[in-house]
Amino acid sequence: DIRDVLDLRKLLLGIYDELPNHDSWMFLDADCSFGPGNPLTQPCNEVYDIPVFDRDMIADFIGIKSGDVDEDAELNFNAGDTRSNRSVAMWTADIYLEEGQRYEIPVYVNEEASLHAIQLTYSLDPGSAVIQDIRAEGMVDAAFNTNYASRGLVSQVWATTNATDFNEEAVVVIEIIAAANGMLSEIFEINSQVTEALGFDAEGDMQIDLEFVQEEVSVVSEAFELFQNRPNPFANETIIGFRLPEQSEVVLTITDISGKQIYQFVDVFEGGAHQVKIDKSQLNATGILYYRLDTGKNTATKKMILLN
Repeated sequence: DIRDVLDLRKLLLGIYDELPNHDSWMFLDADCSFGPGNPLTQPCNEVYDIPVFDRDMIADFIGIKSGDVDEDAELNFNAGDTRSNRSVAMWTADIYLEEGQRYEIPVYVNEEASLHAIQLTYSLDPGSAVIQDIRAEGMVDAAFNTNYASRGLVSQVWATTNATDFNEEAVVVIEIIAAANGMLSEIFEINSQVTEALGFDAEGDMQIDLEFVQEEVSVVSEAFELFQNRPNPFANETIIGFRLPEQSEVVLTITDISGKQIYQFVDVFEGGAHQVKIDKSQLNATGILYYRLDTGKNTATKKMILLN
């Protein structure tokens, strides 16, 4: 039922390490045949009783691999790789990233591809870019696992009953903040670290290649925004990030839960994304704290937690 489909999707995404309530393999009597109705409620031997050992006995089983919907389970562990040598190209524009700037990275599929399904892991060097968000565009029913986003990894699965051509439409858009200057092609790849990278069309599976082209990708339009501090909660130091639409004098104020001011920072920043590092030694308090950013035209407040 649909619960099995959801469990398989979570397994592919790396949310599950193994299927809950399912063995990896099940073995049924080879003479078993299922009639109409729910096969799980129909009797079918999974065990042979051997009462005596003084005569020959034939025990014939059929092995069924859970989740093996395309019947390509590896039965011989010494067998070579049976994956297809065919490939499908995904691509994005190669751009120069400037530290502190926020970017939207659209990812496309080669217009010649006609896909039934795709699964993969997007990987960005966490020291060079911080993943803020990922959203489906052309692949409207895509599912994502962002549990490893802090390590620069987001996995994706998508499937449809009808072959789909994406033409010039982006399939997903990844939003990042650059943590260092450099070319996108030096820090971004598609791999199998969480979910194996494979595409599927009418002929079977394909490897996935990520290509970079020389085109423009726009920086996200600037608007005032105060980001959640990271890490949160924190024990020693934390980073408070913010974005300004224009050059502004910034006042960052931190208060304890009673409203008492325990820290204030004032400086002038250019328009764009910035961050301020706060050390525990600057704050004579622990527990729940509030930080407020004021520019004269805009203000925002968020909560953070300082551990003992």
